[in-house]
Amino acid sequence: MNFQQIMSLVINPMMPGRQLAWQLREEAAWLAAMNPQVFREIMTINPEVLLQSDTAIHDQQLKEQLVEALFEFYDD
Repeated sequence: MNFQQIMSLVINPMMPGRQLAWQLREEAAWLAAMNPQVFREIMTINPEVLLQSDTAIHDQQLKEQLVEALFEFYDD
């Protein structure tokens, strides 16, 4: 599946803006662990999903970006 198809599975089309379906948060994090593009997109939408998931983030640069995104998320 390409990036757009993956995101169409986890984005709630009934919500304004781009929001993850709350029922699929763990699945979205699982997909993000396998696809860096999905990871970055979810990180911009709701970084808490990646932080709270059971999946491990092995890439140090992605960890740093996630922490930065969390700070920005909470500032907003």
